[in-house]
Amino acid sequence: MTGHVRTVLVVAAVLAFGAGTARGQNSIAPGTSGAATSVQGARPSNQPQPTPTSTAAIGGRIVAGDTGRPVRGAKVTLTSPALGRENRSTNTNVDGRYEIKALPPGRYTVSVARSGYLTLQYGQRRPLEQGTPLQLEDRQILDKVDFALPRMGVISGRITDELGEPIEGVNVFALRLQLWQGRRQWVPASPAVRTDDAGQYRLIHLLPATYAVMATTTETWIAMTNGKEETLGYAPTYSPGSTELANARRTIVAFGKESSGNDFSLVPGRTVSVSGTVLDSHGAPLGAGVMVVPQGTLGPGGGIASIGGNATATPDGRFTIQNVRPGNYILQTAASNESAMLALTVTDTDITDVSLVTSSGWSVTGTITTEGGAPPSVARDRIRIVGAAV
Repeated sequence: MTGHVRTVLVVAAVLAFGAGTARGQNSIAPGTSGAATSVQGARPSNQPQPTPTSTAAIGGRIVAGDTGRPVRGAKVTLTSPALGRENRSTNTNVDGRYEIKALPPGRYTVSVARSGYLTLQYGQRRPLEQGTPLQLEDRQILDKVDFALPRMGVISGRITDELGEPIEGVNVFALRLQLWQGRRQWVPASPAVRTDDAGQYRLIHLLPATYAVMATTTETWIAMTNGKEETLGYAPTYSPGSTELANARRTIVAFGKESSGNDFSLVPGRTVSVSGTVLDSHGAPLGAGVMVVPQGTLGPGGGIASIGGNATATPDGRFTIQNVRPGNYILQTAASNESAMLALTVTDTDITDVSLVTSSGWSVTGTITTEGGAPPSVARDRIRIVGAAV
């Protein structure tokens, strides 16, 4: 079994504090209301920038998307290169209104957050869409930068052991099928939550989508099997109680709705050992550290970078990782500017003769252009080239 790494090259042109602009004047993106002047395009870098003054203002009203009632206490945040590293923020009053004054002219991104609601940028109908940055001129007052906040979705339930007893401290994830690291896969839609002493959990801030719920814990214990001591643990388990993602229940979440009663028991299993050798790209043994990292616990929305086990290879490159719980993992190592990764499925049988062969990586060159073939009209320090393993 040999480890290989496939890579994709992701190119992102990051404009400070916003991506995409609206076309036309006095236009409002779906999900917002009022009249606010949107950006016409990036200011050419060869034109002199005006001296910032603090005479302009941005204001508006925040309401609930489902009822239209004002949202009190929502936090409105402005970010802009004109503000430097200091963002400006305020909270809405009892009528849902806000105003931030004494602003220098510039390009602004406006975002709103409130407990119980999904966070939005101006111009978004829902998170993950592109927002609409606003161009604020000297002495200009934009007083109708309004938002209709959608309420968040929730999944709740209870985690128990195989005997129906609650387990505290279990990490629970809401997984969603989306594009990440170059392919569509089930990844955490938000950071994990932990069960309380009654085994209860609540996954919040969820968008309308179809989800699978996964629970994992590092808890292990010793049991006697046929007169022999064995170390047992819980496999990563999907609702309603399966170790296979293909058998996971699909839970549909709508705006402002809670899907409750998603209770299930973790599946116990025998822990095993994973052993093999680590070699560098020239075939020489590496005395490097090796670890197994559970799959499905990291994604664009966050997660937990937990470790399923680790060991240090001996001078002849041999390693053994003990007490690895059942589940799907990435076996990985890195040393001397070389690294390797290998997908691994652990059942109830020891895995032997794994071969990890590291690589020194690669280099790549190319040219970045717009859809029309012209060089992008953005500063070089706002373009980032990223290589990601998939």
